[in-house]
Amino acid sequence: MSEILRAMKHFILFFLLLTTSKMCWADMAGLGVFVIHVLMVVLAIWIIVGVSIYFVLHKLPFRKRLGFSGLFLVGPLILFGGNMALEAAVGYPGKPSIELSTPRPVQFFGAVFPAGSRLDYEQDGRFFWMKKLVKAEGSSPVMLGNLQIKTLSVKAGLPEITLSNSQRVGGWFCSGDGWADTTVEIKASEVILVSCRTAIKYQLGGVEWPANTEVTRDDKGGWSLFWQGQGSVDNLGVRVDSMNANYDRGLKLTKWSGSVFGENIEVGGYVFDGKNSPVSFELLIDGRIKIQGAGRGSKTSEAISCLNWLRKTGAIESCTG
Repeated sequence: MSEILRAMKHFILFFLLLTTSKMCWADMAGLGVFVIHVLMVVLAIWIIVGVSIYFVLHKLPFRKRLGFSGLFLVGPLILFGGNMALEAAVGYPGKPSIELSTPRPVQFFGAVFPAGSRLDYEQDGRFFWMKKLVKAEGSSPVMLGNLQIKTLSVKAGLPEITLSNSQRVGGWFCSGDGWADTTVEIKASEVILVSCRTAIKYQLGGVEWPANTEVTRDDKGGWSLFWQGQGSVDNLGVRVDSMNANYDRGLKLTKWSGSVFGENIEVGGYVFDGKNSPVSFELLIDGRIKIQGAGRGSKTSEAISCLNWLRKTGAIESCTG
């Protein structure tokens, strides 16, 4: 046995000298060659250990010795091949695949996409051939209920559509711009709006909402609105470049707030520095607007950070944040 181990040691040393004697370490290509040589050395060691197992188990019958040593030698191949086969059979959840032009019409959430449409699939993790449709883009506009759409995808379990043109959805006129997605629910073949960006401006509860306002239905059937623009607009007597609000089912205003950055705000003899820091606004229950920011009296230079302002009478009073 000692002679076998001695021979193994001499063989490994000889193999290392043979595989590394002509390597140029300064050459990056030599690094790849070196990795291959290392793998060859590991393989040689593995074979030697496998053969050694045969001799170590010399007290066992010939067939068992041969079986154990053979199993050791091919064990990594069995594990690697079994893992590859399992992954191939199960598939990869979320792995995408694309059908650029479907040869036949496909129905997706009730919309029928014609032949020639692009279909995006994902593997669902059961078997590699089991996949689910996650997006469809029609070769021509298709109908979803009474809406004409271009694309339909699934986000968080809800259909997200791109309208072929601006259309009325759930009482709102939603944008048909390609970048403005509309999220809907489908219940009993009825398309119910969840969220969209408006194509026109709205006047609601004394607040003027420009086009491209984001409208989202809440759990109680009310609406949340959000707008942010490149420039400021006048609303409730103040200038804002972003605002959000809540409305009930009847579109009665229940909450409003906004902010501006990049211009000064003058209210009731005070000037709030909006060029260096944001100025925020909040509509209070009694109709006053709470203004917060870095403010000073226009005549007295008195510093103020919070102000309640009643637009109708011009009355002001200081407040805490």
